[in-house]
Amino acid sequence: MRRLPALTIVLVLLILPHRAAAQGHGQGRPKNPQASSESGGTGTASVSTSQFRQFGVWLDDATTRAEGGGSVGFGIGYWRGAGASLLDIPMLDGSYAVTDRFQFGMSVPFYQSGSGATTSRGVDDMYFSGKIVLIDPALKGARFGIAVIPVLEVLSPGFFDDRVHWALPISAEFRTSPVRVYGSTGYFSRGAFFAAGAIEWTSPEGTSLTFSLTRSIPTSEDTTGLSGGRSDFSVSVGRSLNDAMSAYAGVGRTISSPDESNKTSLAVSAGISFSFSAKSANP
Repeated sequence: MRRLPALTIVLVLLILPHRAAAQGHGQGRPKNPQASSESGGTGTASVSTSQFRQFGVWLDDATTRAEGGGSVGFGIGYWRGAGASLLDIPMLDGSYAVTDRFQFGMSVPFYQSGSGATTSRGVDDMYFSGKIVLIDPALKGARFGIAVIPVLEVLSPGFFDDRVHWALPISAEFRTSPVRVYGSTGYFSRGAFFAAGAIEWTSPEGTSLTFSLTRSIPTSEDTTGLSGGRSDFSVSVGRSLNDAMSAYAGVGRTISSPDESNKTSLAVSAGISFSFSAKSANP
């Protein structure tokens, strides 16, 4: 039952404002658009999974952090749907910028799942990614960006014989202070095309509000076990606590799916992120 619409609870999570360092650059999601452009490209991470258990979706922006910068996040997520529930605790994610235009990201959640009287626990689906920025939206005077994000998907053991898969999302981002719009589209090798988008507003005090919509369409019911596509909606809020730490929370659900067993009735997530930069290691 844990394998209902699964991607894992990590996509919008990573896109939730993990915005600690540099007054607003966070995990590969919502960064402060003004801060990103003014600080020369310190940006987000990339590991997208979703606060929804939705098969084959990725949502990310086109920004990376500055070379030598990165982040580490700890979160918790709860998912419920079709008579089953799942708790991901902890959800661990991290990122590291090798250069100003190339960044690694990873997400490793641990789950506890229940369906009736049956419970299980273990390592949930893991995601490892590399974000390659083709057009940098953080450059001075820039407003638009594009990035390619190769993804390695490693499914948790016990549910599929073939656990290792890949995905190739392409992300775009547009900034116009205090609003930022970004989205992704691409393909998962398990058999799904997807499109996802988000709009983010950031207050002068550093609080961000993000609305996101995702759509996944399986290409073959034989390989995915799912019939028809599905759409999900989420709302999240993030807040910088200091120059190196931020907190986030989000809620979402499925808004459209022809398959009743492939619906999320409730998804809730929250966590904290710690950011670092190459400069912070020097006197």
